[in-house]
Amino acid sequence: MTLHRHRRPGRTAGPRPHRIAALAALVATLLTACATPYTPRPAEVAAPAEVRLALFGSGAAIAMASATIDRDLDGQQESRRGNAPSPFLPGSRSTLLRAFSLEAHAAFGVVPPCEAGPILGTSRIGAEMRCQLLHEDRAPVSLTLAAAGGTGILLDRGGPWARAGADISRRTGAFIPSLNPALSWGTENHLLRLDLPPEYDGSARNPNLVASARLVRRELRVVPAAGLTWVPRRVERMSLQHGLILEDIGLRIHVGLVPWITVASSDSGRLTCTWCQDVEVLDMDLRWGALLVLGVSTRPVSLRR
Repeated sequence: MTLHRHRRPGRTAGPRPHRIAALAALVATLLTACATPYTPRPAEVAAPAEVRLALFGSGAAIAMASATIDRDLDGQQESRRGNAPSPFLPGSRSTLLRAFSLEAHAAFGVVPPCEAGPILGTSRIGAEMRCQLLHEDRAPVSLTLAAAGGTGILLDRGGPWARAGADISRRTGAFIPSLNPALSWGTENHLLRLDLPPEYDGSARNPNLVASARLVRRELRVVPAAGLTWVPRRVERMSLQHGLILEDIGLRIHVGLVPWITVASSDSGRLTCTWCQDVEVLDMDLRWGALLVLGVSTRPVSLRR
């Protein structure tokens, strides 16, 4: 891939422009978090005339990458390796804050046994349909198939996206473990910190910015996700025959691990060096990663009074 070198913008007197630049970089990276959020959850679906609401957030990203750079633009190549999510806090060394994304769902029961509804995220919008094929009352596990798609709406995450997968779960007391394998396709954004010497680091005057190799491309991913859902309950009453009778309070707390493997990507990916000086990024390789996903949702609630 042939690229043009990226130089730092000219210096501006006074500290205020640097604070503005830092704020702009923070907002940009917040809205272009590196990985398409996926939502490990049970195979529960809303029945007709029911609605289910959910909010999922992803962070603590790992995305191991390597990059080849040319300092001084003299043909001498160097390699860099490291974690390459798009940082929530530019310059942060904490992997807990490197990638961040939010996604809100509303699912309405349509025809048995399916639900459908909108998705609104920090960088994209869309819709999803889920249909339950098996229920654990009549089978060893509950099984729901899901398909979603839409478009990116902000910055480098524009263009169509899609995902399809299955949710497999079985409730055990107050917990619901789940397997959530899926395929995803869409634009992904990766940022690898280069740790350049000061004379090559265009961000040296502002600790909130970081010289980085940036890769934006379309990726097809295999996502072998898994999750655990906690169903909070309260004591409804006590029975001499049955002991404590617990009542579902209507919430679901989700935690999921979402590893992903890139099996195909666009050859026309955009590769740049941000906040660099006299440095050209020649190549960047990134094939796998993982996300920690946290979420909260409601159980299906009837819309009828």
